[in-house]
Amino acid sequence: MSADATFWDRIAPKYAKQPISNIPAYETTLERVRSYLKATDRVIEFGAGTGSTALRLAPHVSRYLATDLSPGMAAIGEEKRRAEGISNLRIASGVVADFTAEDVTVALGFNVFHLVDDPKADFERIYEMLPSAGLFISKTPAIGSKWYFRPLVRVMQAFGKAPRPVHFLSVEALDAEIRAAGFEIVETGLYPPETPSRFIVARKP
Repeated sequence: MSADATFWDRIAPKYAKQPISNIPAYETTLERVRSYLKATDRVIEFGAGTGSTALRLAPHVSRYLATDLSPGMAAIGEEKRRAEGISNLRIASGVVADFTAEDVTVALGFNVFHLVDDPKADFERIYEMLPSAGLFISKTPAIGSKWYFRPLVRVMQAFGKAPRPVHFLSVEALDAEIRAAGFEIVETGLYPPETPSRFIVARKP
């Protein structure tokens, strides 16, 4: 995953205060995720940010580990966890490769895999982590067709206003890379469609 932890540490306080940009799409995503979760599941979330999604999903499972590259993001997430008293949720900083020995049945990643160094490698590591029938549920901005974003992002990166890297993945490329890692895709969606932000539920055979 990205080594640009300093960028995320710097913006963490501001990020934590930002409202969700598209509440209907967010709630639809959570609803679809919850429909796959069981009370016995052991979950790991990558790119969890300040833990907002983890706080919503952890009560539905046995154990939930929320991870983020940024120690600053993770620290804010831990403060929120303590405030809400969610005992089955643990917050930690790190990248996918740091947690491949975790005993989990479901892996999650929302709005993160376009920002990692090597999405394909992370998908493969997650596949290896999960047991047979384990689930990998993700949502990723698929902005590969939006060519006009590329120069804008480069300018923002030059001024420290955007992280490195940013991958311009397409819907088709995302689906193909997850299948290439060994997964079977069981559900897809676009929440929201205008981004588009690709929602994928994949199962390890």
